[in-house]
Amino acid sequence: MRIRAVDGRGKPVAGAKIFFLASFLEGTVLVTAGTTNSRGVCLSDEPASLFLGLKDGRLAESGKNGKIVFGRVGVLTLRVTDDDGKPIRDHLVSLIPSDEPPPLKNSGYLDALQDYPDGLGAKLRATTDAKGVARFLNMPEGGHFGVITDSGDPESMHLYGSAEVGTTAHVLISHDRDVRGHVYLGDSTTPVAGAQV
Repeated sequence: MRIRAVDGRGKPVAGAKIFFLASFLEGTVLVTAGTTNSRGVCLSDEPASLFLGLKDGRLAESGKNGKIVFGRVGVLTLRVTDDDGKPIRDHLVSLIPSDEPPPLKNSGYLDALQDYPDGLGAKLRATTDAKGVARFLNMPEGGHFGVITDSGDPESMHLYGSAEVGTTAHVLISHDRDVRGHVYLGDSTTPVAGAQV
């Protein structure tokens, strides 16, 4: 497979880390990774269905015709609260790159995420602050990611649906921590389509 990384003006991006991913019922997993050459090209003999690029802390998703475009970036913000609207601090949230619309892959993805090299795992994971907010910076503008919350107990990992870069997604976690939840955009009370588990 041949992937070419370019900037917003179409010029090659050398030295970008390219992650070749594949989606299975068990989750989205890393197949292999490589670095773009001076022409912005990265090759792999392994089949993959999804591609991500990482360069200087900026994340880029695969586009058309085997291109990854390091274009405009934005912030994806997640606000995690309980049933009473109280913020949940120090809660781990992870983003899932996905090549399919919701419902997304299951939480088996997290195991693979921990093994991602060169900072990709760290780029897609954050812990909420005192206000229950986690921010993901330098994300591809308009990109969609699945959302998983994880309190450290494998039994409590929940897949909530998708969130879009440039928005604030509200993740509601019930007091009893069973597998229930919704993703809300901003302060809306209407869940995102396909977001309920």
